[in-house]
Amino acid sequence: MNLHSAAGVGNGLGALSTAFRDHSPLVITAGQQARSLLTYDPYLGTDRALNLVVVMTIVVLNNRSYGATLAFSRLMQTSEPPGVHLPGISFEHLARGFGVECSNADRSVDIYPAIQRALAEDRPTLVNIRIDPKSGDPY
Repeated sequence: MNLHSAAGVGNGLGALSTAFRDHSPLVITAGQQARSLLTYDPYLGTDRALNLVVVMTIVVLNNRSYGATLAFSRLMQTSEPPGVHLPGISFEHLARGFGVECSNADRSVDIYPAIQRALAEDRPTLVNIRIDPKSGDPY
């Protein structure tokens, strides 16, 4: 399931409900969220995500930047906005701070085993797929 701030939230709730009912593992990819939404206490941005009864795996495509904004600025042929490069964010530490186990994938061959390990867990997990920022943006 790809979770985003607009229609994806409604679709995401349906997927969470179905996964819970069917006792099925769920892989969540979270899109780049608008920073303005942080004031609304996003559900997956707080410790409430740990209280879900559903076992879930969150996959982060980590290009160490706020890629959606950067890509949009390029599309609009504007200068690069400030604050789009985020080299110091550690999703591993953020996840573990909330009690979520984290696997890292630095190469394409590492992705499938990392997701398999995450799906084998009986609790929320995060797979941090580190993408070289110089390889272009994944959008």
